[in-house]
Amino acid sequence: MGVLVKFLISFVTFFVFFGLTFSTTSRADHPIREFFALHQRTGILEAKDWEEVHQLVSTLIPGKDRVTPELQEIFYQIEEEFYPTLTPENQSQYQSLLAEFAGKFKNSDLAIQIPQKQIPFWIEGEDDFKKYRSAPTLPTTADIVVIGAGLTGSSAAYHLIDAAKSGKTVVVLESVHPASQSSGKNGGNFQLLPESYLGRSYHGLIEERLKWLRTQSPSLSDDTLRPQATQQAQTLVQFSFLNMNRIKKIMSAEKLDCDFSPNGWLRIASTKKEEKALLDEIPWLTNLGAKGIEILTPEQIQHETHIPAQYAGRLIRESGNYHPYKFVKEILKKALAENVFLYTGIEVNQISPARKGEVTIKTSEGQISAKRVIVATNAFTPRLFPELKGIECVPSQVVTLNHIQNHLQGRTITERYGDIYYNLPQSTHRTDSDGNPEGMLLYGLDFASPVSDPREMKPSPELLREQMQQIYRRFPEVEGQPPSCVWVGAMGFSADRVPSIGFLSEDVIIAAGFQGYGGSFCIEAGYNAAQMALTGETPAEVPAELFSPKRLLNRP
Repeated sequence: MGVLVKFLISFVTFFVFFGLTFSTTSRADHPIREFFALHQRTGILEAKDWEEVHQLVSTLIPGKDRVTPELQEIFYQIEEEFYPTLTPENQSQYQSLLAEFAGKFKNSDLAIQIPQKQIPFWIEGEDDFKKYRSAPTLPTTADIVVIGAGLTGSSAAYHLIDAAKSGKTVVVLESVHPASQSSGKNGGNFQLLPESYLGRSYHGLIEERLKWLRTQSPSLSDDTLRPQATQQAQTLVQFSFLNMNRIKKIMSAEKLDCDFSPNGWLRIASTKKEEKALLDEIPWLTNLGAKGIEILTPEQIQHETHIPAQYAGRLIRESGNYHPYKFVKEILKKALAENVFLYTGIEVNQISPARKGEVTIKTSEGQISAKRVIVATNAFTPRLFPELKGIECVPSQVVTLNHIQNHLQGRTITERYGDIYYNLPQSTHRTDSDGNPEGMLLYGLDFASPVSDPREMKPSPELLREQMQQIYRRFPEVEGQPPSCVWVGAMGFSADRVPSIGFLSEDVIIAAGFQGYGGSFCIEAGYNAAQMALTGETPAEVPAELFSPKRLLNRP
């Protein structure tokens, strides 16, 4: 530790010990300011220096995790005097310092920079399955191979436990580590109703299905198409209900701790027409079995969540958020304990059906022959099957902010056409030193258009600016506070906004393209994929005329 910082910490400790505050210290003599003044004169500010100033800030706020008002004033002074002279790298370090302790920039534009930290909150520090191999080398044959160990793939593996116990060889291949892609880079939400937008405004799920059917059968009247639209909407909702029940069943049976927060999903309308659609849909959803649905007025939304709203919102209480990686990790552990095999760091390069009951899988570390294959690779699916280019990758960017006042009551909130979503994950909930509830805000915003290669995704400064402006409008008390982390996840979208769950060929099963509603579909999709692999039949709950991936073949 540097001599200056040792002196400054001793200085701080003296004042803290004797119960004094830094309001008795002039701003010019403040230890934090002195630190930056010294390094401005020397022109040196290295990694070890940032470690020292971090320790100094921690010492200045004992018993707290966030800046005090007095210390915030010092940060404003540093911003004015020293920040402009810092190198871009040091400016980024300073932003990270403020982000960790909920400090702010006076000029909020300075806060809108891509943060250094880009490891998703869900998987940060998780090493359980990195470089995991059930055996030193891949097997050459298997009964069932699952490609992808996210929510869908891990669910398939879990639901193949009985098959593994009975002697079938079940192998899971993952290119990085479990939940390393969409499942570990999402918002951690589960919604009872997959709204599956077609366009920029939601008119109710039946109307959304009708929009699609019109494009496919323009010569038919709405009266002719509406029964089919209603049936499709009902099938999607019932599948989502089954998904929710399966999540609960697994959590209960296995006693999983996944920060489950079923405290509601509040969908705030963006227009008067959308507000009416949300309200009009409630009787239909209730008849299908949904419970605990209510409409909140703009005044109620403001009162309950402190979020400004121009229009009403629909609250579905059987929805909310959870920790997706913890869920994946725990059910994979159950599967591995029952003779399911997992190999991470294995890149699958090609899948080729050879003959009935035999599929050749070429990987970065050898070839496997399987009787059936489940492909649970979501937006990455077209890399293995170019003919499924109808599953497009739409990135979604997520930022986090520390120490946000927790007024959301464990709920997930979505706005606009579903591309704005935010929550405070349950594991971050705490009470600050003043007795106020707080947590980490997780705020997502989708990219406006798809990308050709999900491997090339990276954070967008332009989208970050839009996100932060939105956050400052919804949480005005944090204006000027920089984000602590940013990441980008891949969502799989098809033109018809329906997941692909079914046989691509006799022995290849696709479970992908969840339209940004992985929390509504993935676990049940994994279950159904497992049943298909075992029986060779399509379950009734995923009718081929709606879910089959063949509908997307060679779609432009």
